[in-house]
Amino acid sequence: SQSSTFYPHAGFDKDAPDTILLTMDQVLFYVHRHRLLSASNNAFSSLLRATKAIHFEPPQVISVSEDEATLCAVLSIAYGHPARYESTSFDSLRACVTSLRRFGFPTQDILSPKSPFAERLLAHAPIRAIDLYLLAAENDAESLAVAASGYLLSFPMPRLTDDQVARVNGRYLLRLFTLQTNRKLELRKLVLTPPPVHVLCEPRTQKALSTLWVRATGQLAWEIDPDIPIARLRALMTTNSDSLECQACRDILERHVEAILRAWTL
Repeated sequence: SQSSTFYPHAGFDKDAPDTILLTMDQVLFYVHRHRLLSASNNAFSSLLRATKAIHFEPPQVISVSEDEATLCAVLSIAYGHPARYESTSFDSLRACVTSLRRFGFPTQDILSPKSPFAERLLAHAPIRAIDLYLLAAENDAESLAVAASGYLLSFPMPRLTDDQVARVNGRYLLRLFTLQTNRKLELRKLVLTPPPVHVLCEPRTQKALSTLWVRATGQLAWEIDPDIPIARLRALMTTNSDSLECQACRDILERHVEAILRAWTL
């Protein structure tokens, strides 16, 4: 079969296609050698001759290892043809980036912020965050890595395989480790600050508030995590707050907790 996008009379160029790319799933793509050579820095992974085809030669057929979806995305980018990625899986998008590098096409533009391609990648971040972060790191796409890192605050670093580590610039691994460490330290710093004392209360009531806070932070120490849910954090810090006899003390505790939560979510 032939591609529904790159077919013989698609009109992407004033000249007729002079090259046919055959995908691994047996789909034909009709393309122009000069368009691919001008966009590639390695003669399309050395698959294309740099000389212009003689006009009476039949189109050259070249087999590639990509499937139809991946090659269509690659060629759309190479031709500057708008493509839709709404239904494209993360694995297909990642394969497209890999193929772009293999064929000598720059990836900076498609991985830049606000590009449709990058936006589609980010849509997969909630469930493929580490894969997205690794892809960004491999291509030095810093803004994409920053966006993905927000979903990796508690990702267990030992789960990274040797192959994943080998693919990534060590600078990005260090950034992720530092992000997680600093996030924990910041939360510890926030909760170690006790609520202010209600000076109008008698010492026994004041001690009740401080004791409640010590117990709450002691429990929190076992659950502290870079992406601990706000609801859980609030629940831990207000445990047994109803036992406080003084309403003013309860109000002080509530304001203190809200201040911590605001600082934590910034």
